[in-house]
Amino acid sequence: MNKLPASTGWLWIKQGCALFMKQPAGLTMLVIAYSFLMQLLSIIPWIGPVAAMVLTPVFCIGFMRAYQGVERQQRVTLNVLFDGFRSAALPRLITLGALYMAAMAAMMGIFALNLGDIAVQVQKQEITPDVAMKQVNFGALFFWLLVIGLPAGMAYLLAPMLIFWQQMKVGKALFFSFFTIWRSFLAYLVFQLCWVMLFMIVVQVLAMVLGANATQMLVRALLFPVALVLYQCASYCCYKHFFGAPSDTPVVPEKTVE
Repeated sequence: MNKLPASTGWLWIKQGCALFMKQPAGLTMLVIAYSFLMQLLSIIPWIGPVAAMVLTPVFCIGFMRAYQGVERQQRVTLNVLFDGFRSAALPRLITLGALYMAAMAAMMGIFALNLGDIAVQVQKQEITPDVAMKQVNFGALFFWLLVIGLPAGMAYLLAPMLIFWQQMKVGKALFFSFFTIWRSFLAYLVFQLCWVMLFMIVVQVLAMVLGANATQMLVRALLFPVALVLYQCASYCCYKHFFGAPSDTPVVPEKTVE
C-alpha cells in the first residue's frame, strides 16, 4: 500500500474516464442491464429491495472484472456481470452486502428522522420548499454523514476487490480498505469532491441547454447509469494504485468464511 498525494484523486477520475472510453458502448450496455435487473428485483415486495442491497458487492465484482477485461482489450459481454456469483468468494461478498445494507439503513433512518416531517409537509403543500430548506438541520445531517457515512464509504470502497482478488475475509477487507484510504485521505477527498462537482456541473449544463422537456429527461435517465460506470472505473483505478493490477489467478476458496 502506497501513500498517495492529494492530486491522485483527480488522476483516478481521468484514468477512469479513459478506461470507459475504450469500450463506452459495452460498458453502458452492462450498467443498463444491471439497472434493469435491479428494477426487476425491486418489484418483489420486501425481499427484492433487500436482495438488491445485499447483492451490490457481488455485481460490483462483475463490473470490476469487466474493467479488467477492457484494459486487456477484451470485449465486454453480459456474462461478465455474473462473475461474482461464480466465485468462491460469493459468501463473503454477500456478508459484505449485508453490512452495506445495514450502513445504508442507518443513514436512511437518520435522514428520515431529520427530513421526514418536513418532506411530508412539502408534499401536502403545507409549506413551501424555501421554508422547508430553512427548517432542515444541515448541521446534524453533516455530523452523521461524517460519523457514519464517511467511514462506511472508506471501508467499503476497496473491500469487494480485496475479498475477490486478495482473498481476504470480510473483516480484514474492511480494515484494509478503511486504513488504506485513511493513509491517503486527501486523495480520497479530492476524488469524491471532484466527482460530485463534475456530476452537478453536467446536470446543470444539460438543464440549461436542453430545458425542461422530454429530451432532457431521457438524457438524464441515461446519465445516471453512465455516471455509475465512470465512478466504478475510477474506483478500479484507485484499487490499482494501492494494490497493483489484479492477477488472473483464480480465487482460491478460504478454509473459513465469515
